[in-house]
Amino acid sequence: MTTSNLATNRANNARRKVFYDYPTGKFPLMGLLSLMDDEEELTDYELGWYEEKWKSARDLTAIIESGKGPFATSAAGTAAAANATAAVGATIYVKLVNADDIRVRDVIMIKDVLRTDATTANVTGWVTAIDDTANVATVKLLDASLASVGASNQVTTNNGKYVTVIGTATGEGDRSRSDGRSTEPLKLTNVTQIFRTVLGPWTGSALKMGQQWDSKPKYFKDCKDGSLRHMTSMEKALLFGVKRETTTTNADGDSVPVRFAGGIRWYLEQWDKGNTANGGAYDYRPGESDLSSATWTSSSSEDKRVLTNVGTVTKSNWDELIRRMFMSQSDSTYEKLVVCGDKTLAVINDYANRNSLTMHELSPKEDSYGMQIKRLNTIHGDLLFKTHPLFKEDPSMQNTMVVLDAGDLKYHNMEGRDTELLKNRQARDADYRKDEWLTECTFEIRMPRRHMWIDGLTGILS
Repeated sequence: MTTSNLATNRANNARRKVFYDYPTGKFPLMGLLSLMDDEEELTDYELGWYEEKWKSARDLTAIIESGKGPFATSAAGTAAAANATAAVGATIYVKLVNADDIRVRDVIMIKDVLRTDATTANVTGWVTAIDDTANVATVKLLDASLASVGASNQVTTNNGKYVTVIGTATGEGDRSRSDGRSTEPLKLTNVTQIFRTVLGPWTGSALKMGQQWDSKPKYFKDCKDGSLRHMTSMEKALLFGVKRETTTTNADGDSVPVRFAGGIRWYLEQWDKGNTANGGAYDYRPGESDLSSATWTSSSSEDKRVLTNVGTVTKSNWDELIRRMFMSQSDSTYEKLVVCGDKTLAVINDYANRNSLTMHELSPKEDSYGMQIKRLNTIHGDLLFKTHPLFKEDPSMQNTMVVLDAGDLKYHNMEGRDTELLKNRQARDADYRKDEWLTECTFEIRMPRRHMWIDGLTGILS
């Protein structure tokens, strides 16, 4: 929805109306989600969606023996080969982390292989056999990169090198093979959470004083205050919610389910864990390492999404962070929304000033739904900075920034349970009245690799 037609459509749902009335409130993300196309209402408390991470066919070389490299003596991959030369057409055996992406007839290139004379070379070969159990590829060399100087295989330097498929080659008159792959997309889930914000109670005596209660300024104020508290509660759940299901005892003494919706940070943490073997909730990155405690500055941690205690970074570190922010995006706009603390925005503004970069302000009336948003152009894409009031008021969050691909965030409500003001929620014999705001909803947080959570950014050096 554009800024210009928000006024006309502000009453389509209660969340949008609250956001329209309070664009500077403490719930910018919930406000923006209220402006998106209405998602299908849920008929089940569990929301499921599918994701598929497509990448070009590649793998990494793996260790065979402790202290040695990835080249084996045989297709079984049980022993490491010595540092030996290999002429064009010779056969070598390469141990892989996971051979699922490599097939017979693939032409592969192993990048930057260290040779015994301390030089590096790209090694190109043709795959003639694959052992899926041992994860070993039998490769016939196509070039002379190892013909006079062999690969250094008595050290670990060549482990973790990229093996990239650069084509396929088939002999004339050959038949097709039966080694294709069929993979299922990953199913993710979240659960609905019931948000309830009570208004009142107002005593029976107070309700009889003066004119009709619902037209009194006191009632209007209570409704307004309740709506702001309600939206702020959902905003915090979207950011910090932890997905869980348990039981509780209700007011009637019955044991009933209680569900907590997972938020942005929770899904990013599961991505960093990688897979269920590492303690994660989903197999986002099967077979890969847990990045939760990894040093974010390491080149092997570029997939890490939750960065803590970042501190003051160098200009090259900052440029690398921006590159990682745009490693994946939902569309061709190359824009990311950054909600952040006021101290973080000051750091970014200072960096921009010192490097003669211009931060453009979007027009609140024409471009940004009444919110103050700053645009920073980078070589990888545009960052749209919005100070988050919840971060600003919390000293522990003032140096936090959350980079979001807005196209991969969605709001879903249970059928007939979108945000609504319900009146007369008291027991029938109660001598008071209470109303409440009620919502049962959940959040669809797709593709964690497209988002990033950065804590503790205190400075960027020139």
